[in-house]
Amino acid sequence: MLPAPTLPIPTRPMRLGLFYGSTLGHTAGVACRLAARLGPAVARTASVAGLTAGDLEGYDALVLGTSTWYLGALQDDWERFLGQLERADLRGVPVAFFGTGDQDGFPVTFVDAMGRLRERVAGRGADVRFGVSDDRRYDFGASRALLPDGRFCGLALDEDNQSALTDERLDRWAAQLGRELRLPREPARPRSRTLRVVGRVVDAGAFVERAAVRALRGAPIAR
Repeated sequence: MLPAPTLPIPTRPMRLGLFYGSTLGHTAGVACRLAARLGPAVARTASVAGLTAGDLEGYDALVLGTSTWYLGALQDDWERFLGQLERADLRGVPVAFFGTGDQDGFPVTFVDAMGRLRERVAGRGADVRFGVSDDRRYDFGASRALLPDGRFCGLALDEDNQSALTDERLDRWAAQLGRELRLPREPARPRSRTLRVVGRVVDAGAFVERAAVRALRGAPIAR
């Protein structure tokens, strides 16, 4: 197993671009929750729908997310973006990946799209060693996103069957990216899961995710 990569100590604040493709909202919600954990280093969080090659350029590092469809296919917005991706200059740019999938319904193509996206981005000269995950708490048959040593090439999430593990996985992965990419440390976040909204107490995680999906679906936002 290769040691985790670590960037040199930056001389100025890091600027991260966080881009994703999402059809039903799962990946959009995950992207918003991840951006909150990564903190002020995230300069932009956006869907790739309607973007151009230049939108991926100019960042110190990228975090890219996709869902997997059918028998291991890329999410539609990423599929349409591939022509633009082939024009993007990503030489030497550190890139980490996250993917959502269904290990129960599609056990032999679990988060395949994350692996496919990594292959494409590596072909543009990016440094794709970052964000490798050694979490083994899955039950699937095969995945294109697995590295030869058995680890996932990025963060694998299953909102259909293991949603109870998503927050923990996001916490751990965000901390890992913080170390590898030398991101500024954020003060500890409150762990309370409740939020008072117009006199009602609701689940904070679900409330934020629903709001994020409404805000992000179909329209990229700058952060």
